[in-house]
Amino acid sequence: MKNRKVYFHNPMKNKILLTCFLLACILLSSISSSYCQQGALQGKILDKVTKEGIPFASVSLMVNGRLFAATTSDMDGKYVIKTIPIGKYDLKATEVGFNTYLFKSIQIKQDSTTFQNIQLIMDTIQNLRNIEIKKPAIYLYPTKTEEIKVKLNFKGKIGNTYPVYDNGWDVSTEPDGKLMNMDNKRSYNYLFWDGTYTFPKEHYNYRTGFIVKKNELANFLQSKLGYMGLNNTEINDFIVYWLPIMNKNETNLVHFWVNDNIDNSAFLFVMPKPDTEITVFMEFRKAESGQTIHEQQLPSTERKGFTVVEWGGSEADGIIN
Repeated sequence: MKNRKVYFHNPMKNKILLTCFLLACILLSSISSSYCQQGALQGKILDKVTKEGIPFASVSLMVNGRLFAATTSDMDGKYVIKTIPIGKYDLKATEVGFNTYLFKSIQIKQDSTTFQNIQLIMDTIQNLRNIEIKKPAIYLYPTKTEEIKVKLNFKGKIGNTYPVYDNGWDVSTEPDGKLMNMDNKRSYNYLFWDGTYTFPKEHYNYRTGFIVKKNELANFLQSKLGYMGLNNTEINDFIVYWLPIMNKNETNLVHFWVNDNIDNSAFLFVMPKPDTEITVFMEFRKAESGQTIHEQQLPSTERKGFTVVEWGGSEADGIIN
């Protein structure tokens, strides 16, 4: 007689399995319901004076004083925060040169498909000095003759541009850096702009820098600019412009902002995207007698492929650490 498997009906076991199945369904339903109980925020960060969007402002969603989520406004000042559980939150916006804005007691409701619109209007910090951003010069070196679009997003007020900036520059560029403006078919060595911006006083609390005597300025600039990646043409243009201005002081305190978008106040967008970008912004002021400072450690950038270089500077006289 062949072996046969015998199955016994066990009502109790079946009842337990059914109960477990029902509990699992309830749990999944609860999780699904909880997941759906979410909302979203969107809005715009605006300058109270100009009524324009503030780009790259920090936006923080807080709950009971603790950070829940953070984002950054886009070029137009817009921000979005998604998948926020229902509840009450505070929304905070911060940006250099502006007073912190706090929007309290935002109620996130159970609606994951609709964005609540919260507009934040930020006021500039008062009693700060408007600084002139002088002579930013932009050089373009593609690997082949190429049409390039350059857009500038400056958080301050643009003063002069050359050639005329009309929502961007459109140029045809040679590998040696020669530019032809597509609008007027004129040739240029570089693109130029200047403007004013209000930095907070903390911006000028230099912990590092250089103390440079008047008769050492030319050699100092040649050495430091070359180390940071500028070529001879760019170095010569820089020195010819800045040397007469700096020479009014017997000794200068010099600090460089390198590859940081001038302390996040000016952003350059180049299309097509470059392989190498070098930004050097110099600030200086008359050094006090006997003043010392820790020497600034500068980065060195190797130029590879399509390279974009921008330099500029500003006088910081009258602003004391």
